[in-house]
Amino acid sequence: METSLASPKQTKKWWPAKFSAIKSSYITPVFFKYNTITLKLFLDIAQTNDYKKILVSGDASVDVCEEHWEKIVEQHNYHSGNYDHLNYLSHVLAYLNLFRKYNTVRENLTLLLLVIDMPAIEYLRKEGYSIVMNKGQEAYEKSIAAAFNKSNNLNSKLKQKMNQINTFNEALIASRRAFNQNEEGTGFEERIATISYHLHFAIDQDITLALYNQYVKKINKENSNGTGKERHHHG
Repeated sequence: METSLASPKQTKKWWPAKFSAIKSSYITPVFFKYNTITLKLFLDIAQTNDYKKILVSGDASVDVCEEHWEKIVEQHNYHSGNYDHLNYLSHVLAYLNLFRKYNTVRENLTLLLLVIDMPAIEYLRKEGYSIVMNKGQEAYEKSIAAAFNKSNNLNSKLKQKMNQINTFNEALIASRRAFNQNEEGTGFEERIATISYHLHFAIDQDITLALYNQYVKKINKENSNGTGKERHHHG
């Protein structure tokens, strides 16, 4: 049986097209970031919820685009003096740490029902659980049962922490709605005019969101210190 080989000329015709097709299917999407997105585009996306506009090049799903948008909003909030997202993260981390502790305690207690394990006993004692070792089998088992009951307090704390997170979620949702209303209520031209007035020079129409926030912080700091210069009109 003979194997048919393509001639170099035929191969040259087929390969670039095939390679080009493969290469084009793996184009990595590029997104605007907090430091690169313009104020105008930021306001546009905030008002239209057209998250695809956050793409510089390539393509991505709306969900992925929204994830990148949320990161920009978080950084915008941070640089604008809104630290709600950091407080939210601290609540979540506290919940996760408590959840890990609860699971570890319960796992070690379950282990002691099967075998006497000194590392487990030492860990539980450090966490405040009394495991009786020198008063017989019955006392040992009762101490484990008491430790299980005590560990339920961790479960109650988990529920309380989850309620706090849910409450915080509701507050974040309300804050996000207020943010959207604020961004929609104040247009691009109005922001540019206001910032230009306070800085006493015309702001570039393509100003980035990051630079805009720096200017706002500068103006707010001067106003809070009473060092803001009054604008004088002649004529």
